[in-house]
Amino acid sequence: MAKVGDFGLAKAFDAAGLSGLTHTGTSAGSPSFVSRQQVLQFKRAQPEVDVWATAACLYYMLTGSAPRDFPPHADRWRVVLDSPAVPIRRRNPDVPEGLAKVIDHALTEHPRIGFGTAAEFRQALVEAAADITDHPRRRER
Repeated sequence: MAKVGDFGLAKAFDAAGLSGLTHTGTSAGSPSFVSRQQVLQFKRAQPEVDVWATAACLYYMLTGSAPRDFPPHADRWRVVLDSPAVPIRRRNPDVPEGLAKVIDHALTEHPRIGFGTAAEFRQALVEAAADITDHPRRRER
């Protein structure tokens, strides 16, 4: 069973003066797992940015790649702002279609992130998993 502990935003509170505030000039999160909305509105980011990060982690687990392409000499934060996620089946065509649709929707960022809450994302994943286990070819294996 895989568990995600945090999304890279944890910090040493003693290094931050026990304030819980991020120092000026530091970045929060890894560009590979951060949504455009979080970069644009870090202080006012809504819970759906965590849904996006969770979908990005799932994408990585299924493909071995981040959801976006990061060219070697490109500014990684600019890529986050300018590039949408690559559809998951382009990276791994073996991802079941229903699951791929859920993940791709979760990684939608325009005009907003595909799922507004973790509960919505969870429900869509549960339904996709049910479709996978009900598929006749899957049962035969």
